[in-house]
Amino acid sequence: IPVKFFGLNEFSIRFASAFFGSLTILLTYLLVLRIFKNKTVALLSSLLLAVSPWHTMLSRAAFEANLATFFIVLGVYLFFVSLEKKSFLVFSLVSFILSMYAFNTARIVSPLLVIGLFFAYRPIPQKIKEVLIEQNKLFKQKIDFGISLNYGDIIAKQEPECFKFMGMGDLMMQ
Repeated sequence: IPVKFFGLNEFSIRFASAFFGSLTILLTYLLVLRIFKNKTVALLSSLLLAVSPWHTMLSRAAFEANLATFFIVLGVYLFFVSLEKKSFLVFSLVSFILSMYAFNTARIVSPLLVIGLFFAYRPIPQKIKEVLIEQNKLFKQKIDFGISLNYGDIIAKQEPECFKFMGMGDLMMQ
């Protein structure tokens, strides 16, 4: 399409990639804003993408990976929109499919990302929720008891026939 408007020259060949690279920055802002609900984080993430040498190089040199990146980010954004408005799910899937036609790596990344998104955001049955909540309570009790490397209060050392519990200072002295 750019060749039709601008003629066959270097500008028209690179225009589509630069255009979609710029739109990717805007979509990154919208996606991060939807996920984190924080304008500062959204602006910072889109700024980092805008000044990223990798993204700039792909946008300027007319690489197909730039187009695939645009469609993947668009697909993820539309997926999050579809959590509220179900009709956007079709557009999200179309965007992921278009990304697979844009660049070969997207043929692997897009399906895995779609599967991951569907598993991460599918409704969890109530019975499984109850089991997970109970397991989380038990795990929290174990951590509160102090047998955890995360807190560093008590360390377990395996002796030949038993476990020996000691404080962090005792362990460093040996």
